[in-house]
Amino acid sequence: MMRGVMEVLSVRARALVVVLTCVALGACSSGASSETRDSAPPSTSERPRGTNGADVGTSQPAGRTYSAPRSIASDCSTDVTAALSKWISSVPDNSTLTLGRGACYRVDGSITISNRRTLLFDGNGSTLEAKTRGTRKRVHVGIDNSENIIVRNLTVKGPNPNAGASAKAYQPKLEAQHAFNLGGVRHVLLEAVKAQDVYGDFVYISSSGRGPRRGQPSQHVAVVGSHFSRSGRQGIAITNAEDVTIRGNDVSGVARSMFDLEPNTARDAVRGVRIEQNTTGAAVNFWIASKGAGNQIGDVVVRDNNMRAATGGLVFVFGGPGGARGPFTFDGNRLRVTGAVTDEGAVGAFFFAHTNTIDIRNNQVDLPHRRGMPTVELRSCDHVVVDSNRVKNASRLVMADQATSDVHASG
Repeated sequence: MMRGVMEVLSVRARALVVVLTCVALGACSSGASSETRDSAPPSTSERPRGTNGADVGTSQPAGRTYSAPRSIASDCSTDVTAALSKWISSVPDNSTLTLGRGACYRVDGSITISNRRTLLFDGNGSTLEAKTRGTRKRVHVGIDNSENIIVRNLTVKGPNPNAGASAKAYQPKLEAQHAFNLGGVRHVLLEAVKAQDVYGDFVYISSSGRGPRRGQPSQHVAVVGSHFSRSGRQGIAITNAEDVTIRGNDVSGVARSMFDLEPNTARDAVRGVRIEQNTTGAAVNFWIASKGAGNQIGDVVVRDNNMRAATGGLVFVFGGPGGARGPFTFDGNRLRVTGAVTDEGAVGAFFFAHTNTIDIRNNQVDLPHRRGMPTVELRSCDHVVVDSNRVKNASRLVMADQATSDVHASG
């Protein structure tokens, strides 16, 4: 969604409009599948943390556990979008839904969880696989305007034959085919999930696209302990949300930017984001990209992440005049960049424009040889600390324009 023209890629990204499609799920009903199990998970009033310590206020359902009917083909032999969607809508709120152990469900449409409360969706090691190219409107798993939803142990496999960190992966007409699309949700946990070979993002977190909460941001979301490989666009994108934790994931093979924090409109905001303890592989564009509309982006903490492969650009935060983005904290990360991608004429590895309260400490940064790349570049920024970083091949520590003030740099 970078609106500037990438000097290397020359690709103009466009604002994303996500529409959840296929079978729209109605309100929960009392009639569930006859093929259910009566064993209920233990009831608890506590709100447990995920395995990686994320606490976004989710709680286990106290009701029954329902297993996917055996009448739904579980060998990917035929499209079961409609049948699977009908079963999900038949299960009442405050329940656990379990798919077949290690099963493969062919889903050429969209699975949508809309207007639901307190569900645990246990994939049980199963895969939802799309085998057709589909349209832009397809979302593999969409959760919209729902609260207290947990998705675990589920794999989404898309049909993109060129997915990964290459120019061929990105197909603008199909870029909204996200593996997990979260719209206007509250208290949602994605834990131990997988996604691969999609045309869109692995995870897209934004506002609700329907109903009375249309335009309302997502709140209290965590993506933890998961594995994502080969996207067709971004890795994990956040366009309108607050209190988001991305922790302990493995993310690689990203066609554009690894972590994308970009509001679609000036009314949207991205705040309270923690990107921590992740391991990342290659991405064509930036490791963290934050362009987009407006300046309502801040309280972003990026800590203890490890890049096992370089990205084209490293950190790009581009606010506009009339305000400032921030705060941003980068602490204890192991980072590397090729310098193959830039935007807005930036030359620094960490680039910030119209951003206040920046703290960059204790990072290990590998810059390309003989590129003359500064570690940090600042335009119209204020309150900046750069300290105790180990940087290879930097031409200088900080490059700042005259509109930048209160910069403290050492080490």
